[in-house]
This record gives sequence, C-alpha cells and structure tokens, in this order.
Amino acid sequence: MQEELEINIDWRAWLTAAIYFVALYMLGAPLVRAAVVAVLVLAAILFNYGRRTLLLGGGIILAICLAMWAQVLPGADRWLELARSIVHG
Repeated sequence: MQEELEINIDWRAWLTAAIYFVALYMLGAPLVRAAVVAVLVLAAILFNYGRRTLLLGGGIILAICLAMWAQVLPGADRWLELARSIVHG
C-alpha cells in the first residue's frame, strides 16, 4: 500500500503574513523591514503565539490599507502632519 503524502498548508497564516508585508510597505516601511516583520508574523502564527490577535490585526490593517488605496484615508506621508494639526489645533 502506498501512503499518500498529505500536506496541510495554513493559508490564513500565509495570507496574514502577506497582508502585513504589503501593508507595512504601503505605510512607508523599507522593503527589508516589511519582509522581516512578515516572516516573524508568519512564524508566530504557525507556532500559535498570539495567533488570534495577529489574524485580527491583519484584518484591521487590511481595512486601513484598502481605505488608503481607495483614497478614503490620506496617505501615510500625511499622517504625522495630520496628527500634529489635531494636537496643536
């Protein structure tokens, strides 16, 4: 009897890591830093360290980046300027 090799890929972990990577890159992080954070998020999810929190955070970050892409929210380069104007009136 030949045993079938069953490969279980956790697609939610990979998708969340990709979301973190693209989101951080869109928010202005350097490519290498975004990649390192995405790998750390992937490893944490696969080893069940904060899995639910990271998956939820990925959904929130996705919503923010989609709003930025649709130009509902200002770009990341204007956030600091906007925050200062709110604080200082």
